[in-house]
Amino acid sequence: MNSKANYSSTSGTDDWLLVLAEIFSQDHNWENRQNQSAQQNKDTSIIVTVTGTRGSTPRESGTKMLVMSERCVGTIGGGHLEQKVIEMARLMLTTTDTDTTDTEKPIHQFHRIPLGASLGQCCGGHVEILLERIQHRDLHWLEDAIRLRNGGIRSIMVTPLITTDAPAASTKRLLVTQDQHFGSINDPAQDEGIIARARSMLASSQTLPPQRHDNYLFDPLIPAPMQIVIFGAGHVGQAVCNVLQSSPCRIRWIDSRVEMFAEIPPSAATTCVVADDPVSEVDQIPANSYVLIMTHSHQLDLALCEKVLKRGDMSFCGLIGSATKKQRFLRRLTARGLQVDELAQLICPIGIDSIRGKHPGQIAIATAAQIIQHFEKKNTRSCDNLLEVNPH
Repeated sequence: MNSKANYSSTSGTDDWLLVLAEIFSQDHNWENRQNQSAQQNKDTSIIVTVTGTRGSTPRESGTKMLVMSERCVGTIGGGHLEQKVIEMARLMLTTTDTDTTDTEKPIHQFHRIPLGASLGQCCGGHVEILLERIQHRDLHWLEDAIRLRNGGIRSIMVTPLITTDAPAASTKRLLVTQDQHFGSINDPAQDEGIIARARSMLASSQTLPPQRHDNYLFDPLIPAPMQIVIFGAGHVGQAVCNVLQSSPCRIRWIDSRVEMFAEIPPSAATTCVVADDPVSEVDQIPANSYVLIMTHSHQLDLALCEKVLKRGDMSFCGLIGSATKKQRFLRRLTARGLQVDELAQLICPIGIDSIRGKHPGQIAIATAAQIIQHFEKKNTRSCDNLLEVNPH
């Protein structure tokens, strides 16, 4: 019997969706929350989305940031641009009921901002920013969005764009997967066309930025782009995890020793798993994950390599060690019946060649760089997939 414990938290994350869920998770009775008083339906946050870019810009289309009255989550690139956008977002939040009725407040604002002298930035490009006002009663879609993403299911969130010219009290949203949809924007006949367009985006093997079409925003809610599994919570494992969890990824960190996780600070990006039999955890790894094997035992490393390589569906299988260790492992794995194409998947030593230091921190940086390079090369998309923006 393989006993295990999982540890995870939403604190310290820069993931806007997780933080938004945390804000509205004080109790999980969603139906009752819909009936709470108007006082509790006041604005809580603004979702900032980079919906378009032209020229040189600090962040790409699809980047999001959550702005609240006293803190921000995520970044759209920092500097004067971000400062200006935060000011605009907080102005939306601080509009009081004496200034305007709730139904007269704009749900969305669009801003096209040149990154020139007026902002003191030398990028020279332009960004299009969408500000979305979020209220308690708007969050009927959040539970489904979290469930889909946590389940690794790609989806498109479709939002009707309600600007200052057409204010409304709340916004309907439609969540679309390849074979399901949740919610409704219009009547079923109109929803059909919207669903078809969303599914055409999902049919692409590449991650597309948000798209505006006919006054709707088609916004991909893609599961964490990198699913990383780390076997081993020693000094190097801890250093690698610390570096990687600051990137957009989800980490499953596995060790048989419960004490190794005792002093680990919680992170929404990382789930720590204490497993009596780490090898059995290989069956739970999602396909196309990035696997790092760096346990305290060479025998355990070998068993993990054998099982991971036999699966044959990982994006990356890295083993800590020297070229000599790799050759020994290849001989032993060959004796265990692994084929040449399976053995070719093993990457050892790990880390980019230009960083040769053996300090855990240096190994971590080199390994993170190698994984990110591998991921970006695999997922490179052409300029043809840039954001489509309808002229106004």
